[in-house]
Amino acid sequence: MKKLILTATGLLCLAGSSYLLSTGWGQEKKPAREAAEELPHRVGLIDIGYVFQNYEKLKYELTELSAEMKEAENRWKAKQQKGVELQNELRELNEDSPEFESRRNKLLKMSTDLEAERKMLGLDFQKKKAKLLHTAYLEIQDAVEQFCKTYKFTVIISFNRSDASSSDPQRVNQLLSSPVVYHRKRDDLSQGVLDYLNKNYLKSAGGEAKPVTDTKAAAPKPTRRDKDVIPAGK
Repeated sequence: MKKLILTATGLLCLAGSSYLLSTGWGQEKKPAREAAEELPHRVGLIDIGYVFQNYEKLKYELTELSAEMKEAENRWKAKQQKGVELQNELRELNEDSPEFESRRNKLLKMSTDLEAERKMLGLDFQKKKAKLLHTAYLEIQDAVEQFCKTYKFTVIISFNRSDASSSDPQRVNQLLSSPVVYHRKRDDLSQGVLDYLNKNYLKSAGGEAKPVTDTKAAAPKPTRRDKDVIPAGK
């Protein structure tokens, strides 16, 4: 009986060793993709509106677009003035005269054309502005991707840097609707991305700014201090 117990115990130990060896071997053979997926998530934040408002390239392009549309509006107003002059001429003519009928028809056509042109100007402005914003967004997205690769961020959330101490109703609503309650200062990429974009733009435009070769030149420096944990509104 004792010999039988010892034999059974030996078999159990052997089975346990085999299981541990097979488990360890399986872990060594784990695909690299699965291992990468197990890396901890690091969430970053960016205020897209803040970057848009302070991106020098976008500010310049929007200013140019506004000037272009202003010229188009002035040309439209000059045509409108001719319509006003034609309307004043009608008041001096006899309504039963052929000349009055001719000028009235001309005025009606001019009014229709002006209204259509005004709508087209508005649509053209909106399309051009949307294209500029879309291009800027893609540039911001590319910059964010560089930051993620350098600092191992896995998720970037868009938020609004509303002032938590402000009593302005609009800012309070922005604060209440924000999905971010608090964050660490080092996880807000807004200023770093903005600096990265502006330096590259000024360099390409012939400015005096030094070229930015990687995101480390503009990224916020990591810190371990607890005071860097701040409300999302700041």
